[in-house]
Amino acid sequence: MRILLIASAYNSLTQRVHAELADHGHELSVELALDDEVMREGVRRFDPDLVVAPTRVNGAISRGILVAPGPLPTTTSTRKSSIAR
Repeated sequence: MRILLIASAYNSLTQRVHAELADHGHELSVELALDDEVMREGVRRFDPDLVVAPTRVNGAISRGILVAPGPLPTTTSTRKSSIAR
C-alpha cells in the first residue's frame, strides 16, 4: 500500500511509524506539514492509497483515506475527505 505520512517534524514518533510501516512492506513517503499547498502537492506527487497525519490538516487533503486527529473542518464533508481514489 502506498502511504503518505504528513507530520510537523520528522521526530521520533514519525520515524517509528515510518519504520513499522516499512517493515510491513508498505511504500512510504513523508511530507512536512509546512502549509496546505505543500501537503496538497505531496499528495499529487506521491498519489497515496492512505494518508496518515498525526497533525491536523485543516481540509488540505481531499483524496485517499485520511487518518488524522480531531474533527473535520466544517467546510469539508466527511464523505469528501474519506473517499478512496
